[in-house]
This record gives sequence, structure tokens and C-alpha cells, in this order.
Amino acid sequence: TNIAETVHYAVNGDSLPDERPKGDASAYAVVRPPV
Repeated sequence: TNIAETVHYAVNGDSLPDERPKGDASAYAVVRPPV
């Protein structure tokens, strides 16, 4: 996402490569409240 690219650039000072994997499920987190 654009937000992730902006944060990556702010932290590392370089842009992400043009070719990058799409639909990587690790970019999402499911948080469930404790029962």
C-alpha cells in the first residue's frame, strides 16, 4: 500500500522495488480479544 511504501521510505531512505509480491497475507494481522 502507499502507506507502507511511505513508512518504508521514511525508515530506510530508499523506495521499494518495482517488482514485489502481491497479496502477501503477512501484511494483515487478526487480533482477537481475550476470552
